[in-house]
Amino acid sequence: MKGDKSKLRSPRRGSYTMQELSRINRELDLMEQPTIYEKRALAGDFGVRKSAQVSHRSSEWIERRMRLQAQKRMVEQELIKLTELGEKVKVELTSNGKVALLKNDIIGCKEELPEGEYCLVSYDIPEELKTIRDRFRILLKQAGFEMIHFSLWRSSKNVVDKIQDFIKETGIHQWTCVTKVQL
Repeated sequence: MKGDKSKLRSPRRGSYTMQELSRINRELDLMEQPTIYEKRALAGDFGVRKSAQVSHRSSEWIERRMRLQAQKRMVEQELIKLTELGEKVKVELTSNGKVALLKNDIIGCKEELPEGEYCLVSYDIPEELKTIRDRFRILLKQAGFEMIHFSLWRSSKNVVDKIQDFIKETGIHQWTCVTKVQL
């Protein structure tokens, strides 16, 4: 199985779409399973109740419009999948959505490993997958990893599980190794 280039592209960290995707995942835990909502309850807010009367220019109205636009972008970018089931809608996180959330979590991780422990990442991604290799290296740099040797990176952040999940989800697991070591 070759790695999928499209999975390494995701919304920009800090963008409203990424913030909304993270919020939805926190509230619904979509990484584990899809969630089903009544269509009228969904109303663009994934279960967040809307006010009966909202002024056209109120901050609540503006926030609601921004959420609707972000959710539309998530569907267009294939981060989430909405499936109509009669009067209900199933909200499902796609593989691209999982990768985007994992990248966001890896880059934003603040939790440090105990003193003297490190997360080591080693990879040997083939030349024909150069774009994937380059994007993976950029992700490691953005996450604060430091290069020890060519294709060998280390970090004191506790991201071992997240990196392993990311590698599996992107299909590059056969060319990578992630481990926690004590030096």
